[in-house]
Amino acid sequence: SSYPGVTLRRKTEFEFFALCPATGKLNKTCWQSLLCGIEGGTRMTGGTEKRSAFLSKASLDSSELNQSEEEKRKLVEKELRALKERGIAAGLNEKERIKCAEPFVECARRKERMVFLQRLVWLSLLVSVCSGVLLHQKSCDWITTQMRLFSVRAIKPYWDFTIYYNDQCIVNNPLYDESAGQGELDCSICKELKGKIEHLQSKDADPQALFDDFLLSNAPVIIHKAVDDWKATTGLTIEKLAEMYTTDPVLSKAEVCDVTGLSSFDAIMKRLKNPQKTKSMNVVWQNCDKAAYKQFRKWYRRPSFLPPAAEAVHTNFAIVSMGQDKTRTRSGTVISPSLEGDLASWIAQVKGKLEYTLFPVRDCAAECKKPIKVTMNPGDYLLVPLEMWEVSFNPVSSSAEDAIALGSGLMWDTASA
Repeated sequence: SSYPGVTLRRKTEFEFFALCPATGKLNKTCWQSLLCGIEGGTRMTGGTEKRSAFLSKASLDSSELNQSEEEKRKLVEKELRALKERGIAAGLNEKERIKCAEPFVECARRKERMVFLQRLVWLSLLVSVCSGVLLHQKSCDWITTQMRLFSVRAIKPYWDFTIYYNDQCIVNNPLYDESAGQGELDCSICKELKGKIEHLQSKDADPQALFDDFLLSNAPVIIHKAVDDWKATTGLTIEKLAEMYTTDPVLSKAEVCDVTGLSSFDAIMKRLKNPQKTKSMNVVWQNCDKAAYKQFRKWYRRPSFLPPAAEAVHTNFAIVSMGQDKTRTRSGTVISPSLEGDLASWIAQVKGKLEYTLFPVRDCAAECKKPIKVTMNPGDYLLVPLEMWEVSFNPVSSSAEDAIALGSGLMWDTASA
């Protein structure tokens, strides 16, 4: 029960060392058992005699406490090997040494079991969460969207991919013939319409039907009560437009393009600021600057009936008809030049009334001589395929109210369509 020259601390170390190798460096299990004994103390049982020993910082002298980790490891290793040899000399056989060291080894095993159980619990929770997310489509879509956004933010400082955003094809195919499969424009749809346009209620408008039966078929359509919930229907006025383009930090500095009806946007602003002195003004202007597009975008939102395949372009335009004596022209004020390159356009009437004229493009002008005329009231939404039609507008002579309309272009993948 006692060994010559072995202190209480050395006994504890010896009893622990019963399972440690006689040669070579201490293995992982030995060190884990030693640390377990140091942290909490251990009760050992040897034969029929019970004895307790505790190894703590209190049993270490100051010089040993100040040693480096490597020096402490070498010291413990040296002493443990010496104590094992003394135990053998004292007559303890291997089974007795193993029995003495069992509390230390069990402490290490208990820690390993706890680590395993913790990992198993975390893995089970992770699997449960992932399964729940995959089974809930909205959550799955939200997570994948956030992951895509995070990836974009992570890549953006190192690679500018925005130049490819509006490209139909990133890598050019040298064998692709753009004119292949493109025949003459089918003008039969304008003959079938006979100068009339179909009208739908927003609640009855199906996105896929709009895409297949109207946009892809080059047939225009008007949807009623489509924009009643837009901010523009109640807050956008002539005075507000003048204020926005004068004081807004984005719109006041952004460049306006494709001005139609007057020589410049400065001339438009002059009349917007002095509506009482304006005799007649029918104009269209387009926000080509991306920041201005986003700022103007706050006045409207994408309708639920708009086909998902039809993507909005990053420009929008405003139509304004105002003045004390509105002047009508034979051809009206043409809107289409602002939409060059777009496959379709939408125009939403948010204030007053306007008369829109849809006339076929030049290729179909000989066959479709009768244009389509339609008067739009506030809340009406016009979808126009631009491959077949051009658009102009005129003020409604019977209406003294100023008129405002908003619009933008649409694009989609023509190959898949």
